[in-house]
Amino acid sequence: MDFGKNLLKNTKLFFDQHVIVKNAVLLLALTVVAGLLSVRLGQDANWDLQNYHIYNAFAFFNHRHDMDVGGTAQWYFNPAPDFFYYQLAHFFLHYPKIVAFIQGGQAAILWLLLWLLFEQARQWTAINTWVIRLAWITACSGSALISEVGTTFNDIPQTYLTIAGLFFFSKYLIDDSKNKSLCVGFFLFGLATGFKLTSAIFIVAAAVTLLIVNRTVRGILLAVVSGTVGVLVSGGWWFFYLTLQYQNPLFPYFNDIFHSPWWSSTMMTDLRFFPHSVLQWIAYPVFWLVPNHDLVTEVDFADGRVLAGLIGAVGCVFRLAMTAASKPSSTQHLSVRKYACAMAVFFLASYLLWLRMFSIYRYAMPLETLSPLLLAIFLSFKTKSPKFAHPIVPGSLFIVVSLSIMLTTKYPDWMRTSYSGAVLSTQTTLDARDATIVGAAGDPPISFIFTLMPDAAHFVTIDDGGVIGTRLFEKATYVIAHSNKIYVLYQQDKNPHILTDVQHYWGLTRSTEPCIPVKANIGGNFTACRFQHAPRS
Repeated sequence: MDFGKNLLKNTKLFFDQHVIVKNAVLLLALTVVAGLLSVRLGQDANWDLQNYHIYNAFAFFNHRHDMDVGGTAQWYFNPAPDFFYYQLAHFFLHYPKIVAFIQGGQAAILWLLLWLLFEQARQWTAINTWVIRLAWITACSGSALISEVGTTFNDIPQTYLTIAGLFFFSKYLIDDSKNKSLCVGFFLFGLATGFKLTSAIFIVAAAVTLLIVNRTVRGILLAVVSGTVGVLVSGGWWFFYLTLQYQNPLFPYFNDIFHSPWWSSTMMTDLRFFPHSVLQWIAYPVFWLVPNHDLVTEVDFADGRVLAGLIGAVGCVFRLAMTAASKPSSTQHLSVRKYACAMAVFFLASYLLWLRMFSIYRYAMPLETLSPLLLAIFLSFKTKSPKFAHPIVPGSLFIVVSLSIMLTTKYPDWMRTSYSGAVLSTQTTLDARDATIVGAAGDPPISFIFTLMPDAAHFVTIDDGGVIGTRLFEKATYVIAHSNKIYVLYQQDKNPHILTDVQHYWGLTRSTEPCIPVKANIGGNFTACRFQHAPRS
């Protein structure tokens, strides 16, 4: 009877007027906290922002896809996730702290959704109230989440779509008559995938969970249809554009399969962060307990949350396997088993897919935020051991683990800078009107500077690893051949090779005009040197 009441209460979570008001107030408070935290951390100047986040939205809104030639692979990502920040920065160009506050406020959505998911778990399991609250605090303070507050990585929006999808999916797993919850859940998983393909591991993990925990033909069909619709809504239009333009819906990735003539036929995979030994493949999160560099991030970090989540998930599986033969004492106990099994399977499947596909920690933010919940679920199981039978023992153990994790967390520094008079600005005498600006793809990123030169005729970036000899290089050659005003933009201490590359590729010679400094408020100082076509003999 009590379980039925709790279930009824949970299904009304979004619709009960009192709950809506309570959640709205909580969201407002969390937004203020997240916004102030973002402002305190400093202006976002991360490498990816400089490389493509700003440029991609700029190119879309200024119709530059046919004008520019990108040897930068990330230029071809779905630009939709970057629309919000681009318009925000454009509207509040000279108020960077307002931009930081609003951008950072998105973390509040994730914090609220985690609150709802954890409250859902408390109602469906035997987790103590104060344990679930501590679990929520631990989840909300993860190294990936906090370090990305106010940034343009888009991992936070992807995570709150995933957590929202899991919230609704869990409802269906408890009561398979709730087909709408299943559809909404998989639609949200699909939505996250269409926006950013790295989220595909979570819709696959949800599908695996559905097949193992609640396998029905109707459920599988609804999940497939709903997930597909979600992917098409958020990313279908962009996949269609890439197919028409480059004959590869995921261009330039997976070109070893699609063989677009616009890029080399290679599989583009970042191998830097995969495990490098058998021990790392088996217990990779153990290595994250102490500050480390270049394991799963480009910068220093330490975090024990995913390890705790794996212990909790594996513990749930073993615990459920040991009690599988015993008959549940009630419908409630059966549902608790089902819920614990579903969460454990989802977590483990997501982790294994992440480990095999990326091993990049930022992409595991959903796992980071779910980890304290998995550990809390595992410790909530009753045990026959006299040492752990008393309720205070697992609760005390959870306190020790959670506090240890939070006290030893090292937050990554994704490059922030002090505030200036504008979100983006340059100091230069360069006249880019009707010019073709050429730069090297890769490090240092320069695409963000292009957005401050909207009157330029063309922007060209060249990466000799994937572009030379392709149709994209032919387009770049055509653009250069028909340009009378050409500047090469570079940093003297990082990529001076671009000066000789343009001579080698297109026979350009350096002009006698002095080079022009281009100083940006983020990203350092650049130099623009004019080049011209070599005189014909």
